[in-house]
Amino acid sequence: MAIEPADGAPVARPDAVQTSAVRGELQVSALVADASVALFMLALAVALWIGVGAFAPGPWRAQGAGSFPRSIALLLGLCSLLLLGRTLLAWRARTRARPLAFRRPHAVAAAMGLALAYPPLIEALGYYPATALWLPLLLWVAGCRKPKLVVLPALGFLVFSWIVFQQLLGTPMP
Repeated sequence: MAIEPADGAPVARPDAVQTSAVRGELQVSALVADASVALFMLALAVALWIGVGAFAPGPWRAQGAGSFPRSIALLLGLCSLLLLGRTLLAWRARTRARPLAFRRPHAVAAAMGLALAYPPLIEALGYYPATALWLPLLLWVAGCRKPKLVVLPALGFLVFSWIVFQQLLGTPMP
């Protein structure tokens, strides 16, 4: 039994209602967004894998400053291939993807730029100064505007890195 308004106009289903675009909003197909993210993650994993090759090898060649970033690069690459495969299967099955709305596309682009700038920044400044500069910038781009929410996590991450890698594992950071 359908409910009709008094004026006889058709009733719109709630899931079919299109909201008006918010100023500065970018709408993209979910399949395009997934494929783009997968390709970006794959490129980042390859760049990380190659970039880590410049780190000094450890005593058994298998461990050293590059072993942890290489494992992260491997996991990132595998996850990106899984996402890309899932996206290609959905595209091949002609799955109709809902549009995704990016309400802060400039922030998304800035975060991607920061992610790409981080490895060269480490190379130029060293791990600790680069992270001390980069992480608060990333948190600010992500929307954290309270100094306490920017400084404390950044400081905590640096202390954690120093304790775990340099003190416990004896692995010097670049």
